[in-house]
Amino acid sequence: GRTIFGDAARAWMKGEMSDAAAIAQMAERFTRLCAVWDGAREAARRNAA
Repeated sequence: GRTIFGDAARAWMKGEMSDAAAIAQMAERFTRLCAVWDGAREAARRNAA
């Protein structure tokens, strides 16, 4: 979890990042993580076949 929101949360709490920027950064990182998970699951399915 911290890799998704840690940097954004620290910057936001210091007033260095707006709400919208923090949300956008966290959403982008979560989207990337989901893509990695989906790719790994698909690769595992192909290797199991």
